Amino acid sequence: MVRVKPTDEEWDMTTAAELEEFFATNQRKLEADREAAAEKYRQLDVEIGARVRKLREDRRVSRKELAAGLALSGHDLSESSIADIERGARGLRVSEAVLLGNIFGVPISYFVEQTDDIDRAKAAELLAVAEHLRERAARLLGED
Repeated sequence: MVRVKPTDEEWDMTTAAELEEFFATNQRKLEADREAAAEKYRQLDVEIGARVRKLREDRRVSRKELAAGLALSGHDLSESSIADIERGARGLRVSEAVLLGNIFGVPISYFVEQTDDIDRAKAAELLAVAEHLRERAARLLGED
């Protein structure tokens, strides 16, 4: 976790080198957090795809039949695109989730769980630290 925002007194005692190290450390943590969040969303595509596959297989519908059913609904989705969705290699679009829900008689919520992977408090803290760093760097560089 990124350390809490320093007090104004701590900022005033901070040297340029300390500020650069603080910024670099927090930048590395931010990039690691960003990558972790991206991985969670990639995993979500895999989970949603698995739900699509399970629903299709439980209803004993082939990919070819599903593609044909979607085409009748005015939505062209190839068998290979369905396979990509089921593997999680491609995300399921909202319009596709609605159509699949209509075809299979399930609500759109079937495809997604209630998850909120974004830690809003952490994001707000990072933004506050970044803004303070920009202000402090401007003061150190005489860009006020």
